[in-house]
Amino acid sequence: MSKKIKDNKPSGRIKKTLLTALSVILILILVAAAILGFKFRSHIKAAIIWLTTSDEDIRKNIDKAKEKQTEVLNNSGFFASKELDEALTAGKITAEEHTQILIGNLTLEDVLAKQENSSPEQPEVEIPQD
Repeated sequence: MSKKIKDNKPSGRIKKTLLTALSVILILILVAAAILGFKFRSHIKAAIIWLTTSDEDIRKNIDKAKEKQTEVLNNSGFFASKELDEALTAGKITAEEHTQILIGNLTLEDVLAKQENSSPEQPEVEIPQD
């Protein structure tokens, strides 16, 4: 009375299907990770820098970047400043003068000095009385 006991091992066809399904799932996970990694690469770089750099080094890098930005702006031939924007907002200079200052044809000091020299004091006007 010998009975053959079936093994609970999956057959060759089931193994192949299972391996194919697991491979497809693994590939989809890798593709999704690659897409997310590419989309958020700047955040990932920032996190790596944050984890591997000390606070002092980060501050130094920020200062260097600000100095480089200031240098590039100064060498660009575009003369913008906070005082220039404030003068335009306050109405001390016109939009045309603002543009001329930005491209370097005039300076803010020259425009303001010219305005002071050319605007004589307002004479008092007599109002006739009836």
